[in-house]
Amino acid sequence: MKNPFHAIRKADDLTQDDAAKLFVPEASPIWENIQASINHLIVGPRGAGKTMVLRQLHHQGTPSKCPHGYFSIYVQISRISDIFRSLFTPHPEESTSDEVRHYRLVFSDYLCIEVLREFAKILPYGNQRSVAKQLSRLLPPSAGISTTDELEDWCSEKQQTIEQSTHRWSIDRACDWIPLFDLPATVERIPGVLRAQFPDLNPSSPCLYLLLDESSPIPEACQQVLNRLLHRGRPYCVKLAVRPYEWTTLRTHTGAQIEIDTDVKPLYIQYPDELSDEHVDHMKTVVERTLEVAGEKDLDVASVFPDGGQAYTGFPAICAASSGNLQNLLTLCSCVVATAIEKGAQSVTNISPETQHEAVVRYSKDYEERNPYEESRLLCQALLRKVKSMPTPNQAIGFQYRHAEGDLIPYDYIPKPEGQLIKTAFSAGFIRNTDRQLVPLFEVPARFY
Repeated sequence: MKNPFHAIRKADDLTQDDAAKLFVPEASPIWENIQASINHLIVGPRGAGKTMVLRQLHHQGTPSKCPHGYFSIYVQISRISDIFRSLFTPHPEESTSDEVRHYRLVFSDYLCIEVLREFAKILPYGNQRSVAKQLSRLLPPSAGISTTDELEDWCSEKQQTIEQSTHRWSIDRACDWIPLFDLPATVERIPGVLRAQFPDLNPSSPCLYLLLDESSPIPEACQQVLNRLLHRGRPYCVKLAVRPYEWTTLRTHTGAQIEIDTDVKPLYIQYPDELSDEHVDHMKTVVERTLEVAGEKDLDVASVFPDGGQAYTGFPAICAASSGNLQNLLTLCSCVVATAIEKGAQSVTNISPETQHEAVVRYSKDYEERNPYEESRLLCQALLRKVKSMPTPNQAIGFQYRHAEGDLIPYDYIPKPEGQLIKTAFSAGFIRNTDRQLVPLFEVPARFY
């Protein structure tokens, strides 16, 4: 028996078609807002739906979906920064100024090449002479590119050269990389090329959505490069997805400040404090659409996860165990089905209450051990000690704190309401002040480690 949830637990691993089929607009609290043609910083914890939103925007921005009025380029920025991260010891931020400068240059060029590679997929293949003329506006004069196929080969070659040069530099410390691009200037010219190839595009609104997705922490040196793309007034807009407290600077490497709500507007996704019937219905839609994409069109959550009248059984109980996190939900559904297969089940239907209970309990224990955000939960407990020195009402709460295991408060000691306030802050990407009002993350005068 095949587990229908096994391959569809993480949005990063989905094909573009599957991501579009699985997307449930009603399950995304920011879907309506994020479609606006302005810069957005999407802040949310793991599994909150940031990648799925970006993938849906990307789906709408493909050439066949041109009626939406924009073309999109989707780039997983964590994958790029990870290529160079290991070459700097211990971290780029703690390296010498020459090392950090080199790190920024290679990241900027590598990202720019990746953007151009994705951009080549948008260009029409009909009039190659016209395409060659437009590409000359984006590439160095020495490139000599005349077709989109040649562009792909050139991009691969240059990325390989960057990697080889950086590895060689990490050994002999001879920093000699000459930048290929000015990243913001190159991206700023892409909308003009698009309008030349697609004259029906609206000239008064951005026709390029640059979708940048972070799935692991991005070094501050890379953040400074990406911040150069966020200034208002550009002919493109950026949708940058990050996790709470992992974007530590809103300045470029030249010191230019990014203005919140002017240059870039934050959008926050949080797990619900309590699972409403509406949210459970949205989660049900996600699971049933997953079953449909996996070829199980005749199944629904009631037939797969019947309510056995005991703890951790039935779909609402599984939703509660996932804490409203869609990625946790699909992982938990996969765990339940996998447990049933281990016990000899021949189909995905009517998984017994005992099997559901066993899988949920086992998943919960495993999840605590492997969840990278378990450290955040422990840090929340440690920060409770700081609550006693909270500022006066209507002032934001901020901490600068490096914790060690000995500093942690025992797991069972989470007093309320202070504990809930800080726990919510870490899970949702905002801080509450002592007047119990929400304060956006970027208004908090603190840096988290």
